[in-house]
Amino acid sequence: MPQYTKYEGKKGISWNVRVRRHGKDYAATFPTKKMATEWATRMEHDLIRDAHFLMPDKPIMHTTGELIDLYLERILPHQSPGTHRKQRQRLLWWKSVLGDTHVQNVTTALLEDYKHVLSRQKGYTNGTVNLYLNSLSPCFSWAVSPRLGWITRSPFTDLRRLPTKGRLPLVTNEEIDWLLYWSERSKNPRHHVYVRLILATGARREEVLRATWKQVSFPRKTLTIINTKNKEDRVIPIEPGTLEIL
Repeated sequence: MPQYTKYEGKKGISWNVRVRRHGKDYAATFPTKKMATEWATRMEHDLIRDAHFLMPDKPIMHTTGELIDLYLERILPHQSPGTHRKQRQRLLWWKSVLGDTHVQNVTTALLEDYKHVLSRQKGYTNGTVNLYLNSLSPCFSWAVSPRLGWITRSPFTDLRRLPTKGRLPLVTNEEIDWLLYWSERSKNPRHHVYVRLILATGARREEVLRATWKQVSFPRKTLTIINTKNKEDRVIPIEPGTLEIL
């Protein structure tokens, strides 16, 4: 019979569950007793099945921790440094809560419970909760693909993201006018060029700061952004006023 232990710490309440069979312990920790109970039920079922219906071609049971480690090693390094850092942080959190869980046992219902944990217990906004889900989802898409073939269906297929409000403008037209006015009067002449390029192209801060003259085409009136977040170059038209400043 599973043994449950309740812990109360600075980060809230957690439940440790331990299943023992044939002298071997299997343990995991969850934020709610319901999740711990569901895990214990699945684990006992798997152990009984393995003991009585062991087949020579039994598939290898991979854990979510293994999947995340492999994704961090093989896939994540190909993304941009900024994305790499944030994705790694979120994936390590998922590993801390689901690391011992077999990928076959990560269900849509289990992920729904963790949506509640992120939203209610950690107090994250809907947008942040979705970022955590979107960080783990590619791992399971990769596990489904022929490159790994660990599972046949991703638990994210039927998982709905939380509703979010559309992005609002960060500055008003009046504030943009004041920004241009004062940047033009800055002691550093590069400030105005930087502000004009950001407003004219919508490029990211790092993309503008790394830009060189080779990326500017005066005949075509364009700026070519290289080494982008998506690892693809893109060409952006430059309006005449900004081009004249350049």
